[in-house]
Amino acid sequence: MKNYPFCILLIFFINSYGQDDNNINDLLEKIDLTTDETQKLILLDSVSTIMFDNYDNRTEQTLYDAFDLATRLNATELKLKKIEDIVMYHEYGGEGHIGPGIRRAEAFLEKEKKLGNVKSVADLYFYLARYYFINNEANSKVVENYDKAINGYINDSILRYHRDLGRIYYMAASTIFHMSNDIKALHYVEESLKRYKQLKHERGINNARSVQTELLSKNGLYKEAKHIRDIIIKCALKNDNTYLISRLYVDEAKDYQMQKLYQKAKESYLKTLPYAKKMIHNLPHLEYYIYSNLSQIYLVENKKQKAHEFIRKLEKVDTVWRGSAEYYLAKAKYLFKENKTDSALFYAKKQYGFEKIGEANYLLLKSQKLLVAIYEGKGDIDNALKMNKSYLKLKDSIDGVIKNNVYYYYQTRYETKKKEATIKVLEHDKQIEKQKRTQQMIVLSSLVLFILFIGFFMRYRMILKNKLLTQEIENNKQELNRYTEQLIKNNQKTESLYEELEKMKVSSNTSDFKNLEILLNTKLLTNEQWEFFKERFTSVYPNFFYELRNKGYEFSNAEERLLVLEKLNLKAKEMASILGIASTSVARSKHRLKSKLGIDKTIDLIDHLNL
Repeated sequence: MKNYPFCILLIFFINSYGQDDNNINDLLEKIDLTTDETQKLILLDSVSTIMFDNYDNRTEQTLYDAFDLATRLNATELKLKKIEDIVMYHEYGGEGHIGPGIRRAEAFLEKEKKLGNVKSVADLYFYLARYYFINNEANSKVVENYDKAINGYINDSILRYHRDLGRIYYMAASTIFHMSNDIKALHYVEESLKRYKQLKHERGINNARSVQTELLSKNGLYKEAKHIRDIIIKCALKNDNTYLISRLYVDEAKDYQMQKLYQKAKESYLKTLPYAKKMIHNLPHLEYYIYSNLSQIYLVENKKQKAHEFIRKLEKVDTVWRGSAEYYLAKAKYLFKENKTDSALFYAKKQYGFEKIGEANYLLLKSQKLLVAIYEGKGDIDNALKMNKSYLKLKDSIDGVIKNNVYYYYQTRYETKKKEATIKVLEHDKQIEKQKRTQQMIVLSSLVLFILFIGFFMRYRMILKNKLLTQEIENNKQELNRYTEQLIKNNQKTESLYEELEKMKVSSNTSDFKNLEILLNTKLLTNEQWEFFKERFTSVYPNFFYELRNKGYEFSNAEERLLVLEKLNLKAKEMASILGIASTSVARSKHRLKSKLGIDKTIDLIDHLNL
């Protein structure tokens, strides 16, 4: 039964079943009967959740039982969940003694440190920071633990990209904001925004921006706060995010109240009420806060009856978290307006003491101002002066902090805008460079394509030209062969005629025969015929005569003709027929030419001359 991740996923199913059944006793009976510890852990987690929601007095023990079993089974995720549930129980469901939960968390932290569980350690620092804040421990301790949690995530190569880091920054900003460390809170909220934007987490972005608006409002930057808040409200209404809408409308009302735009403030508070009633479990103080501020606005407008109506509503609302302070302030102001200075002083002192513990300076300032007015009304000038001195000192301190914060905010904005402008210029330059590179690539590609096209075109043209030239040479060769064959045939006919005439010598006229014999002995290849023949030969072998004359020999016309016919690979008899000489004469001519060239009679003339 070691499949804990699977079991953790099953919790949601069991929870649904438990909520539908809503029978805590049945679940407890199942826990007693089961022997499977993993199943028992799932059931304990489920029943503790139901108990918590139903304010059952067995919740605390069940939570501790679930934690102990999760520790024994080494189910880390569930251990963390149970620690948070235990502290939440002590914060909201118990009697306000959050200490036991904190001690459990601290002990668990030490164990996880030894085991080297980086995420568990970082998460526990985060939980402890919140617990220390709830327990009103030193501000430095709260900030230190938040910083350790954040560093735990940032220093880990995997966790630095985890979505939980945005939530930690957001919660740290929200907490530290209430500690009046606005600059630190602003830094955290900006980091939270950055993380959530990277993750495109809309809900996280809106939550972080809501804290940002609170920081801006607190420091008097109402216009900037409103601009951001309007964007978030639009988004929250679209997504029906009741929790966020409630907070934003209250912040809007508070801003109007601070600017003394009381009618707008009342409208914003009143339109928040329906959402506040829906969020009574998540934001138990919200309804109380609205009634308190509405009563104070009506007192400023001197509508005492209306103010008293909301004070009575305050007294009927059951709440925790600073409710008593809001009630004391509203009651003291109302009683002071009614000239009941002793009763007013009683409630004002209680509220003042409460705010001193909470260290909420802006509320403490309200208390002091009210006390000054009450002391003056009672004629207690010494206490009035003393309180006024404290009031002025605190006011000067707050004004100084606000001035520094506003300066820091605008300086940060300036530096951010400057950085953004630099980034924009760099991106623009980068874009121009990219365009240049693209253009260069296009030009280069076009040039390469053009060169390739020209190359292919030239190659095609050359192939076509060579093909045509080869065809032309072939045609010329065929024509040369036909002409040569025709010469040979003509000569053969002449020889046949010559033989017939030899037979007719005796009976023929002697003078006529002699003339005929002279005609027959005339060379058949005349100069005109030779030129025509040479022209056809050159068209087939264009470099023949050029190469022949560059061999370094002086060849006669007869020798050239002999070499031409040798190139045509004709037999001696065929050469003799064309040249109009005897075959023996051809043989002698070849012999003389080989002797002139100094080569053996067996060597081919054309091969030797490499023609």
